[in-house]
Amino acid sequence: MELATDTRIDFIEQAIERRSERIRSIIAEAKLNIRDEIDFEFYGSRLKNLWSCMQKDIDELSIKYNKPSYMYEFEDLSFETTDTLRVLKKQMEINLIKTKKLELPNIESQKFSGEFREWQSFKELFEEYVHSNKGISNSKKVSYLKSCLQGDARLRVSHLITGSGTNYNTAWELLTRRYDNARKQFNDNIERLVEIPQLTDE
Repeated sequence: MELATDTRIDFIEQAIERRSERIRSIIAEAKLNIRDEIDFEFYGSRLKNLWSCMQKDIDELSIKYNKPSYMYEFEDLSFETTDTLRVLKKQMEINLIKTKKLELPNIESQKFSGEFREWQSFKELFEEYVHSNKGISNSKKVSYLKSCLQGDARLRVSHLITGSGTNYNTAWELLTRRYDNARKQFNDNIERLVEIPQLTDE
């Protein structure tokens, strides 16, 4: 009976050693390869599964065979695993923001000169890719806005788009207030024209 117990203990200890080595190997691999959410989930799942199996072995040694030393021996590895996942998740989020910035369309090719018929399409494009993008600083947004504006539209906010991002929101609000109202006025005029009764020959 004692021989069988010793054999079982040896087997569990060897399994713990193998899994701990594998965990360290995956941690090193993950640090090099995690680039996006899919990578994070892949390595995170492998680490969690390995640690779960190893934890069961440690619990068996501690509870069934009264060998609690393994619980303390691998405590540092437990912290290293959780810390690694936390750091890699943060790095992944940073990478995603950088990638989103790089994937911005070349909106400089979409110009707005103050013609109300161009405003709605320009506004929707700019808001989607620049104004609502939290990964872009206000100074960068000012740069994008400055490159897109021409003519009357640029003159209206020229004093606000000098380079600093401090006045970006003020500049954008000024443009939307001006050209949203102009569009509404145009639509109202069209409606009034349509409603004018046609003259008929008597």
